[in-house]
Amino acid sequence: MKNTEEKIYPVGAAYYELMDVIGKGGFATVYRACCLPLGEIVAIKVANLEEQDDFELITKEAQMMKLVRHPNLVSAYCSFIKESELWVVMPLMDAGSCYHVMKSMKSTYPGVFKKKLSLRNFYMKP
Repeated sequence: MKNTEEKIYPVGAAYYELMDVIGKGGFATVYRACCLPLGEIVAIKVANLEEQDDFELITKEAQMMKLVRHPNLVSAYCSFIKESELWVVMPLMDAGSCYHVMKSMKSTYPGVFKKKLSLRNFYMKP
């Protein structure tokens, strides 16, 4: 099978089938989707541009996600506009949330993270 960097993900909503909602945030909803031409399951972040206060911030995030290439960061395969929505196609990270991954680890990492989070909370208090 080809490396995902060699694959060309099509630009356009007609090439993707949204399956189910896997996350929802302040400005976007993330769907599990199928890239029909490649037969591959992906994640698609959909942001309604009419409901956004900062259009420039959202478009810059999509552009940065396409440029980033790091094993610990999610990158975007492509992005496009469908009517009043920005669609960002990215790999599906289906191992669970960071919390669930940490909880399943059988090591000292959760204790280290707990200590760091409590320090962060101390410094973040009003």
